Amino acid sequence: MWCAEVSRNEIGDESSRELTTALIYNRTLRHLALSGCGLTTATCCMLARPLCTNTVLRVLVLDANLGVADDGVDALADSLQYNRSQFVVKFVFLSRF
Repeated sequence: MWCAEVSRNEIGDESSRELTTALIYNRTLRHLALSGCGLTTATCCMLARPLCTNTVLRVLVLDANLGVADDGVDALADSLQYNRSQFVVKFVFLSRF
C-alpha cells in the first residue's frame, strides 16, 4: 500500500500512538491523508518522531484538524529539518465560523 486516505475518521490520541509506531517501521506508505480526523497538538508531537527518519512517506495531509495549535505545527516542522527526503505537509485550517 502506498496511499492511505483515512480523512474524516476520528482518530484521537490513542490511535495516533499506534499510527506513530507504524510510521517508524513504514517501508511502503508514501501518502497519508488525515484531514478532519480530530488531531491535536499532542498528536502532531507524536507524529513528529517518526517523521525525523521516515524517508518513504512523501505527503502528509492534515487539513481541518482544528485541535492543532502552533506548537504542533512547530514540532512537525522541527522534525522535518532532520529528514532530507522531499516532503510535503499540507495544513489548511477551516474556520468554524
